[in-house]
Amino acid sequence: MARTAPVPNLPAIPGMNPGLFAAGAGSGGGGNGGKDGKGGKDGKGGKGDKDDKNGKGEGNNADGSGEGSGGGCPNPKHGNNGTTAGDPVDFSSGRVFTVAATDVVLTGPMTFLIQRSYDSLRKDRDIGLGPGWTHSLGWQIHAGRRRLKLWNGHGNQFEVPLPERVGEARVGDLRITKTPNGFRVVDGAASLTYLFEPELPGSAGSGKSGAWYVLSAVLDPYGNGVRCHCAGPEVQQFSDAAGRVGRVVRNAGKIVAFEIQNEHGHWVRFRSYGYDSAGNLASATDSYGNAVSYTYDEAHRLLSHSSATGLVTRYRYNQL
Repeated sequence: MARTAPVPNLPAIPGMNPGLFAAGAGSGGGGNGGKDGKGGKDGKGGKGDKDDKNGKGEGNNADGSGEGSGGGCPNPKHGNNGTTAGDPVDFSSGRVFTVAATDVVLTGPMTFLIQRSYDSLRKDRDIGLGPGWTHSLGWQIHAGRRRLKLWNGHGNQFEVPLPERVGEARVGDLRITKTPNGFRVVDGAASLTYLFEPELPGSAGSGKSGAWYVLSAVLDPYGNGVRCHCAGPEVQQFSDAAGRVGRVVRNAGKIVAFEIQNEHGHWVRFRSYGYDSAGNLASATDSYGNAVSYTYDEAHRLLSHSSATGLVTRYRYNQL
């Protein structure tokens, strides 16, 4: 069980903007819970896990502390009635997770945000930002012989029966259908469609179990969106509805930056990432040199989070 010192009503940490709609991150959690909480001071909200008849999802809602916290994450950006925006702890499970940090904003016909967030329950998964961290382009699908697993941009995992050639599977607000070249996932809550193609070209429809599918596009109802270009399981480049091109810069398998090409053909780096010797995300530095830093224990659990303004949040866990 993790604990934090009660520090209510602190301003949002720089880079963690509570007022933007995360078009690129998709559905916030597998469960439909999180509305039941009533906010009193240090009030506990409803837990967001809920099984769907066709599948099961891991909810991204959790109990929060601080004045006015509603069910689920106390950050008002997440659709609850809370008034604070901090990094919460789920007191029922000890799970620690951070409020999504917005690192890239692409405006245009469809506003797209690249956000990253940490969850201690995801510490065994690393998609380039270190164990426990995920980002808006980190959607993945694994198709087994009879079951399908989906990871969304928050790192939540959903499992459903493998859709037939005609028909769909549902879990929460997500509708998953098969396409000739992969899968289509419609997020009804965000009004976005996610398209997936095989990680290995030519493997779609081969009948082999264990195939992986990577994100190829995110589209709004009008066809505007972001197109992704992958090399194996990793997104290498992307382009948005305004014609801008972005790239994911990696070093030894770790993401060191998201960059956007400007009108002069130069690559602009919005955020740089540094890592410790164990591969954990140790710092995120913006273009002005403002850095947020993180420390972890040997199990990749977040121990501290230091903001650019000097505010330090520490977490303490019971022994494993």
